[in-house]
Parts: sequence; structure tokens; C-alpha cells
Amino acid sequence: MSNINMTIRHEYNDTPIPNAFIDNYMMKANPVYALIYIYGIRLCAGGGGGLSTSELAENLNILESDVENAWKYWEKQGLVQIGKLNEQLDVVFLSIPVEQKKNQRSKGLKVSNPVIRATKPQYAVKELEIYQEQSRDIKDLFKYAERMMGKLLTYNDLNVIFGFYDWLRLPIEVIEFLFEYCVDHDHRDLRYIEKVAVDWVENGVTTLTNAREYVKAMNHDYKDIMSALGGSGQPSVSQKRYIDKWLYTYRMPIEVIVEACDITAIQLGRPKITYVDKILEDWDKKNIHSIESIKREKTAFAETRVKKPSFKVEKKNRFVNFNPRQRDYEELERLEQEQLLKNMH
Repeated sequence: MSNINMTIRHEYNDTPIPNAFIDNYMMKANPVYALIYIYGIRLCAGGGGGLSTSELAENLNILESDVENAWKYWEKQGLVQIGKLNEQLDVVFLSIPVEQKKNQRSKGLKVSNPVIRATKPQYAVKELEIYQEQSRDIKDLFKYAERMMGKLLTYNDLNVIFGFYDWLRLPIEVIEFLFEYCVDHDHRDLRYIEKVAVDWVENGVTTLTNAREYVKAMNHDYKDIMSALGGSGQPSVSQKRYIDKWLYTYRMPIEVIVEACDITAIQLGRPKITYVDKILEDWDKKNIHSIESIKREKTAFAETRVKKPSFKVEKKNRFVNFNPRQRDYEELERLEQEQLLKNMH
């Protein structure tokens, strides 16, 4: 059990919750973490900041681990300062920066989303059981996911799904829409669904309205890529697997995918999805994810071809016995394809 001593570096008569906290931090945080922060402000304003972790958890009817994780989360956001003295946790509430957030929004800059923690948490079986007992929404979410995926959920499955809520901070309705979207597009692999979830959060998709708009925009992206491949309309199931890999696994921008399609069209006379896939796979390995990077790669490749080493060709005696053999056309075709791929760079 850890004792917590909370102090605040500014005085208020009431329990103040700055608009900057509500607008820029609370909306993105786990609701439990927001509750702990607000309750901590209340205790400090009332002069009762000294409280143990277990007492705080008991007062709010939550887990002790939630209390500890909440302080770590708010420290990363720069809203509290945490120290430790004689086994006592010292939490200091700091002032909330207002102007920086306003300037970033007014300039239209994409602020990196602080929601995603670097390390994905793992939850104990007992924790997951408690969350289901305490929250009907979590229990219903697990049942919904089980129904959509068409299988009984394992402990690892529950870990990943609860992570959508706790780790990625996605609302329940957005997670349900996430499953609906992925299953409708024939994707029931939870690893794939998790990649989509992370992509949504990194692009600021944290509400149901935003999710519907983002999916609609993604459908336009599919059409653009299909057009670059020489097709039209929505991709087939097999084509979509390739495109989803380019978008979610390689995380390639649309213009880079279109560039790869154009390269194969020039080399082969028409875009071929398997060759496009090879190009994008190679670019991903080389960390090439922009048009500028492609240009630099082409320039560097051209410079290496300026000076070709000279080879002395040894003449063979025309009277040397030559035993003709049957050509391996499959091998020739393979070599030709490799040469085409090399020429594309």
C-alpha cells in the first residue's frame, strides 16, 4: 500500500476544473483516469490531500492499479509531478498549458496523439474479471466481440479487446463499430483489427462520428488505388488484402502506392498487383514512405550506375565442344522478373 500526499501550486476557493483540462486532456483520457485527477483536485482544494492508494481506490470503487496508472499517465501529460519520500507518493498538480494548445490548433498542426502508451499493457485474469463485474459495458463489449468474431474469446483475446478501451482510450461504441467495419470487410483476425484500431487513434479517430467519416474516406482511398491499378469500383477480397497490407502493415500513403502502380505500368505495360506489392515491400524494408524518399532512392541508384566496372571478356575457342541443353523457361522468367524489379528502382 502506498500513501499519497497531494498538493496544488495555486489556490482556489471551490474545486476548479480548467477548461483547458476538459478540452485538451479529459476528452482523450481514460474516464477512470480523469475521475482520479478531478477527485485529487477536489481533495487538494478541500485541504485533504493525504490519502492512501487503497483508500482512494475504495472511495471511487476502482482498482488500486488504476490509481497508480492514472498518476503515471498524468505525469506523462505534464499535468502532475510525482516524487517519492519514505514510501510515500508525492503528487503535485501543475498548471495546465493553455496557449500552446491553442496555437497548435489554430495553425492546423497535427499534434502527436499522447493517448497511445509505448508499451501495450497486459491485464491479469483477475483484473479482467473485476472489470466485467464492475462494468456492464465491458461485459457487453466482450459478448459483442465474441458474436462478431464467431468464436469463444481466449484470455489473450480479452487482453487485446480491453486494451482498445484502456490502452487506446476508445469509447465502447467506437470499438463496436470497429468490429463491425472489420468483419464486414472479411477481417476477423484480432491482430488485423488491432492495427486498424491503432491507425484510427493515431489519426484522431476517437468518436463514432469521426469513425464513420474516416471509413468513408478510406473507401475513397480504395477507389483511388483501384484506379491506379487499372480497375474500378471497390476491390475484391483478394485485392483488398493486398491494399490493406499496404495501408495498415506498411503504412504507405496513397500517393506512394499510386507511384508504385505507375512504375509497374511503365515497366510492364500495365499495373500488376503482385509487382506493386514487391515494390512496396522493398520500400518498407528501406523505410521509404514518401515521394521525396523515392526520388532520393532513384537518384542514389542512378549514381551507382554511372561508373560501371569493366570486365575483360575471354574469347572462347570456336572448336570447344559445346553440348546444347534444353532451356529452363521458368528460370528465365524468374530472372526476367527480378531484372524488372531492379530496373524499377
